[in-house]
Amino acid sequence: MSNKGPAWQDEDKMTTMEDSALLNENTPSRGCWYIFSKAIGGMWVTREMQSSTKREIYVRTTIRELLIYFMFLLVLCILTFGRTSPTSFLLYNRDVTVFMNNDLLNGLYWEYYYNTGNPRNFICPGGDESVGPCPVSPADRNILYENRLLGLPRIRQIRVKNDSCSIHQDLQKKAIKVCYNSYHPSIEDKTPFQTGIRIKTQAEAWRYQSSETLSGTDTWGLLTTYSGAGSIQNLHSLRNESSAIVNELMENLWIGRGTRFISIDFTVYNANINLFCIVKLIFEFPATGGIIPSSTFQTVKLLRYVTTGDYFILANELIFAIFIIYYIIEEFIEIKKHRTKYFNSVWNNLDIFVIVISLVVISFNIYTNYVVENKLRELLSRPDKYADFTYLGFWSKQNSNAIAICLSSTLSRSSKDVAGFGTMFFIVFFAFAQLGYLLFGTQVRDFSSFADSVFTLLRTILGDFNFNEIQEANHITFSDMEIELFFSRYNSDNNAIMDGTEEGRVMPDLKKSEMCEIPMERPKSGKDARGIRSAQIKSRLGSAFSNKLSSQELEVLDRRVDRVEGSVNSIVSKINNVLQKLESLERGKAKKKATMSKILDNFTEDSIPTKNKKD
Repeated sequence: MSNKGPAWQDEDKMTTMEDSALLNENTPSRGCWYIFSKAIGGMWVTREMQSSTKREIYVRTTIRELLIYFMFLLVLCILTFGRTSPTSFLLYNRDVTVFMNNDLLNGLYWEYYYNTGNPRNFICPGGDESVGPCPVSPADRNILYENRLLGLPRIRQIRVKNDSCSIHQDLQKKAIKVCYNSYHPSIEDKTPFQTGIRIKTQAEAWRYQSSETLSGTDTWGLLTTYSGAGSIQNLHSLRNESSAIVNELMENLWIGRGTRFISIDFTVYNANINLFCIVKLIFEFPATGGIIPSSTFQTVKLLRYVTTGDYFILANELIFAIFIIYYIIEEFIEIKKHRTKYFNSVWNNLDIFVIVISLVVISFNIYTNYVVENKLRELLSRPDKYADFTYLGFWSKQNSNAIAICLSSTLSRSSKDVAGFGTMFFIVFFAFAQLGYLLFGTQVRDFSSFADSVFTLLRTILGDFNFNEIQEANHITFSDMEIELFFSRYNSDNNAIMDGTEEGRVMPDLKKSEMCEIPMERPKSGKDARGIRSAQIKSRLGSAFSNKLSSQELEVLDRRVDRVEGSVNSIVSKINNVLQKLESLERGKAKKKATMSKILDNFTEDSIPTKNKKD
């Protein structure tokens, strides 16, 4: 036995070595590629795909998902808010001040440093002494010295036909021969209207052109929406030539009774802040007479990648695209694992929606950059023509809106609550909007239409409205409407606010009095000892409630406690009735058992004597 043992052990070792060699051949080598592929594959492991039951692995996966999603939201917020500039409002505000408070030509053409016309000597730039205003070189003739006028300004007019409204027959025969209605696209005057000799003006100023020919867009005014058609006249790059053009338009009665809309369009560029401002000065001519001026200033950033901050935004855009690719792969892996069950979850469908919107934003961003660069290069190559940047401003705003839609899609969780509250709120809100329109529509401009009434009422809730104008229109109805509006607005929150206030007042007093340590024994019957109980409560609470709780509040508390006692007593009496019925049932069952046992005993006694007789 001693000789066979070592031989057997050697044979066993040989077999083990052969088996291990076979295992090593079948097992893949764990090199650098294996570690890299495992690390990359683990990036897309989510909680839904995790098959391990260990709590630590689940928590680790959840934290990793939260960190990645937080980084994604951070990049998305940078892209969303990085497109806007805090200096946009400053550019808008300064342009409004200049062009609305000064003459148009003096505002457009800054050809002198001091354009007040005072006859005095100035030391002009360059060291030359000049009498009166100092001239500015053409290269430096910028609006407010900083904003460069791109192209030429354009004036556009829309007229209506002279038979666009109906006149009563009696008035038509004697006094009124022509009539010009309020503006509508169907009654636009498309006939030429040149009356004098044309020298400085262009032929397009005296004939109608459609929106397709002018590549124009609709304009939203204070009275209505106007089409992009009409008659156009471009001004000159020099002030004197532009003044001659305006004088010729005035002498030939370019503006007539049929004029309903005039706009002055131009675009400026500020190189200091890299912003374009698309300016539109609007003059509306209502059928009632007079002129209603307004203006729109659209500040956009068309040259996107200029400064260091712009290139930082570009880097975030690339990171955003990488995140979208990452989430596409993650959702593809989850769909491959769960199949059709993946779409049963609302949040999975929301992830698909966010990915689709993000892909649209990326595609739209690439297309917008391409269109803007080509259009901008085309417009800047023609300084003697009108540069229409409205189209570029539209694309720039649409790109920002798409990113805002992608960001706001994460707020869809509260959509049901918002929809429920909105339905209830707007039923009451629109009723008061109609009331305001009927009461103040003929006297107050903010209530002149139902849409304006709705907007004004929203401002009223926020406290931003013209109080004096509305109060002067009607003292009584204004006060009634405001009181009812605010009561209906805050009625739903009143109970919650009062409950919170009362709780905040009572809880400190309860802590001071330490009511939980006071042995308070209540009488058996609240109705018989109401006065005693009130006296005991007052004496035991002492000064804690003496200054804040009145006798009426204590009596209300007593009555509430009595009602609670009555309900408890009724419940106890009902329970007692049920128990009595159960006891009667138990007694009945016991009686039945006793009678059955007696019957069985009698039956057995009768059967025993009969057997004895047979025996």
